[in-house]
Amino acid sequence: MLKSDINRMVRTISMPIKGSYKVISSNKSRTGSKSIIMTGISEKDIDKIEHSKSIILRRDNSEFNISPNDVICYGDIDFKEGSEDCETLDSFDWLDTLGVKGISIPARYNYDKHECTTDRNILLWTETFKISTLCRYLHGCLGKPKFVIIFTE
Repeated sequence: MLKSDINRMVRTISMPIKGSYKVISSNKSRTGSKSIIMTGISEKDIDKIEHSKSIILRRDNSEFNISPNDVICYGDIDFKEGSEDCETLDSFDWLDTLGVKGISIPARYNYDKHECTTDRNILLWTETFKISTLCRYLHGCLGKPKFVIIFTE
């Protein structure tokens, strides 16, 4: 088989941009539930956060009333692999309760192009326990807004 034949066998699949917020993690316990959510925000929202004011975000059919204590991180977060921001994201324990199975994400994901490659007729899946990898994919699914907020609800 020629190298050019192999290259033609690799398919590119564009990933969808869907929804206006993504749940990174959700844990339920006897004391209640806690979700970690990511969504895009405006510069006006950033200004309110920096002045320790609450913000209200309406996303799809949901409304989030976010107090300064709910904010984990916000702003122009660098989701590129190996960035300092990704190292910080990986220091959080949001996925520690998963056990032996990680979060399913598309395999061979290219963040820059928001697409995956496959050598089959279907999208391949993998799993991750790495928060920065999950957030990178979810940020792409949100359409890569310039400014984001990650908060607890």
